[in-house]
Amino acid sequence: IRDLDPSRLYCPTSYDLPEMRKCPDEPTCPAECSCKAATSDTIHMNCRDKRLQKVPKHGPENVVNLILEDNELTELRAREFTQYRRIQGLDLSKNKIETIDEKAFDGLVNLQKLYLYENQLTSIGPGTLNGLRGLQTIMMNSNKLKCLPADLLSDQRGSLIM
Repeated sequence: IRDLDPSRLYCPTSYDLPEMRKCPDEPTCPAECSCKAATSDTIHMNCRDKRLQKVPKHGPENVVNLILEDNELTELRAREFTQYRRIQGLDLSKNKIETIDEKAFDGLVNLQKLYLYENQLTSIGPGTLNGLRGLQTIMMNSNKLKCLPADLLSDQRGSLIM
């Protein structure tokens, strides 16, 4: 230990000031949300009823359940959830969502539960749920949907509760 060089204990930085030479922190929970450990390496992120108009972009990457219920989201853009690749449960209920880009859920291969009820959806594009092979539950009641594309659920492998 006596021969240990302290400069090797710090992350590289462009600053020379000792107080600036520390490793960056792990991504933290967005201020408007609360995070709770689900397991030793996964997190539940609760952003319920915070008047959010956008999905938080800078949360921990190990979120497995993301609750965005009862906010003011009006649309879901392409790749909206790329930060949260490990999500298994996504609650977007009780928002004001009118449109969902067909690529909004791209990359969410672990998604099992998707709650979209009590929004303002009038239609859902045929490719919106493509790639969500693990999806087991989707709730879309209390929207303004008149019909759904015949192939909306073509990627689903098992039984699906709607």
